[in-house]
Amino acid sequence: MRRLNLIEQLNAAGIDTSTFQRVTIEGGVDEDEESNRPDPTDSFYMIDVRADRSFEAWKIARSLVEKTGYYPVITEEYDQLFEYMEFEDEYDSAATIKAALSADVAKFFKERADEFADNMNEDRIGTWELAQEETASEDFYLASRSGADSILQLVFCPTKISWQVCAVLCWGNSNDGIAPANHSAVHKYWGTEYDAELVCITIDLMEFLVKKPPTTKEAAMKLAHEQFVYCPDIVDQGVQTVANLGKSLINSKKWFFWWD
Repeated sequence: MRRLNLIEQLNAAGIDTSTFQRVTIEGGVDEDEESNRPDPTDSFYMIDVRADRSFEAWKIARSLVEKTGYYPVITEEYDQLFEYMEFEDEYDSAATIKAALSADVAKFFKERADEFADNMNEDRIGTWELAQEETASEDFYLASRSGADSILQLVFCPTKISWQVCAVLCWGNSNDGIAPANHSAVHKYWGTEYDAELVCITIDLMEFLVKKPPTTKEAAMKLAHEQFVYCPDIVDQGVQTVANLGKSLINSKKWFFWWD
């Protein structure tokens, strides 16, 4: 019944569902190891979307979440998203959600910061006055790098809540050792603080839509430090300093994370 409701709601909203299908999980092969991703009780579904139309489709699907019961995310090569992560033999998304609800996010950020304490020098932090001005892109990186007429997928996850996506996907562990419950806990915190919602997710990338971004230097630098310890590569292989990251976050409606 949930599947029928989902496709009916998408059709009624004018979304092309001609490619609508259930995401099949066949235990594909990642190098020398077979995937052991369990087939979830609540299935995932997906449709193909052109890259240049993916965000508009996402917004429509997002507006229907309360009716469909499925939260949408944009991805590419969906088989990697579902088959190539380091899943456990018997994964319980409900238990992960419960763990996320009880997680101490401040403690998580502090423990992560302690890991980088020895290298957190002035050069890495940078100076706000010298921080580079960043021009926010109007497009999400995943769509822009793919090319306008490339085909992406809009995946419908069996949850109504953005922060629970990593929990139901079992997304984590391989990316800098952060467990799915901690990803979900951080996303819940940022959702409360900044009204940030997940839009794009691949095996190594996440992008968020942010409705309440920081508007002051102090707030932006606090968030920049959190984002750096959560995803060091966006600084170390990206904007180069935490101050550059902070300056880019002021009034920015889009966040980008990438783990090498």
